[in-house]
Amino acid sequence: MYPLSDITIYYDGLKIPSLPQDADFSHKKNYICDFYHKLLNGYKPPKTGRICIHIAKEKIWDEPSYFGAICSIANTIDEDKYISFSQIDKYKYILDIVHQSCLTLAKHYNWDISIFQNAFDTIYKLDFKFTLDYPQKLSKDKKTLAHVQIEKTETTSFLYLIFSANDLNKKIKLFEKTNWYWYDSVYKFAANSKWLDKVTFGVKSKDNGRFAYYSFLDDIMIGKIEFGETDF
Repeated sequence: MYPLSDITIYYDGLKIPSLPQDADFSHKKNYICDFYHKLLNGYKPPKTGRICIHIAKEKIWDEPSYFGAICSIANTIDEDKYISFSQIDKYKYILDIVHQSCLTLAKHYNWDISIFQNAFDTIYKLDFKFTLDYPQKLSKDKKTLAHVQIEKTETTSFLYLIFSANDLNKKIKLFEKTNWYWYDSVYKFAANSKWLDKVTFGVKSKDNGRFAYYSFLDDIMIGKIEFGETDF
């Protein structure tokens, strides 16, 4: 069974500057959709692989619908209001569109509303700063905890390793890369972390074998993960 791969906004209008001339709106809506989607924590609405939200000045159609596993819904956007907003208010406005759309779908198709409400509430608790902490793992000598943390801006993804023990509290940036939103390989790296020994922790790709680990005892990196501008 395939997961819910993404939530995407499609804008049908001309007032808000958009690609290819201006990437700002595209970055903002993708940033919020990606953030909201990840905070669903793997929840998959029945028979749904994608959620597509089509927005315009007026609703394009009334009822949500399916094409295969793609669930589509129409919503509205006040273009003049959006353009006048500050950055944080633009984030809030986009989030409201995403959340309202998903709640409508949840009520219509009997999905778990609490999952979507939790995602909405968590984004506000994090003040719209995209941060994901993965589960802590105990070192082989059971003395140190480490975990992966992802941080994102609209355009860049960062993967950190965080170590903690009685005499240790350290955060190491393992790499940064272009943010590819839902399809970003940073998530696959973060989900595949491990301790090599009692002082060395890091991540490895199951797809291509690339890896990077950090030894907090020797303060050195083992391996390296690099990305080009177009690498997912």
